[in-house]
This record gives sequence, C-alpha cells and structure tokens, in this order.
Amino acid sequence: MPRYLFAIGMLMWLGLSAGCDKKFSLVVTNASDRDVEVKLLGPGEIRPDDDLIAQANNQVRFNVKVDKKLLPTIYQLKFDDYIETVHVTSKTDKVIYRDIDLDGQIRSRPKDVEVHQRRQKEAQDIPVYQGPVPK
Repeated sequence: MPRYLFAIGMLMWLGLSAGCDKKFSLVVTNASDRDVEVKLLGPGEIRPDDDLIAQANNQVRFNVKVDKKLLPTIYQLKFDDYIETVHVTSKTDKVIYRDIDLDGQIRSRPKDVEVHQRRQKEAQDIPVYQGPVPK
C-alpha cells in the first residue's frame, strides 16, 4: 500500500511540475541586403546564448525557456543601434516573428504572412533588355 501512495505522489508531482516553463521561439527574418548581428536579451534560458549573424535574406531562430512565475516579462531584440521590445505572457504564441526590413526597421508579423519585400527587391535587380525581338 505505501508503494502505491508513493507512486501516485510521484506521478502527481511530475504532472504539476511539467507545466512550470513557457517555451517559445523568436524567428528573425533579415529581408535587408546586408548581414546583421542579432542578440536577444531577457530572463530564462535563451539558445543560442550568444549573438547570431542574420545573413541577408535569411532567418535566425532563438529558442527560449522561461519560468512561468516570471511572466509577463520583456525581452529585448538588439541589432545595430536598434532595440525592439518583445512582450511575453503565458498566452503568447509558441513562435514569434520579427522582420528586419529593407530600410533597417524591425516589424512584427503573424505567422501566415510572407515577407514580400525580399521578392520585390529580387525582382528589381533583374535586368530588362530592350531590343529587337528574335524571330
């Protein structure tokens, strides 16, 4: 009988302790034409914990685990001289998206929206030749 009580107690403890952390990812899309060094600062465990280089027209991802007792909390996304504040609550999505635009500004976006500026820039760079049409 004491073994059953011990086993039930352990299962209850595991069940209660499983929901103590909030996990989310911050995806930064660099739609500019230059590489940018990006850093995320805030409470909890941030992986990777050092600066990331967001190459032009690419994404970087920060994975974060924070104790729910610290929520709501604020994270700072830094690049160059810019600082973007990211507010995180217990109801925040599991993936947060931020974009670095062509003009170097940070914008937030929902997950369903694609980055169109990258495509517009690529289309602008395509040379257009004028001349006689070959027969």
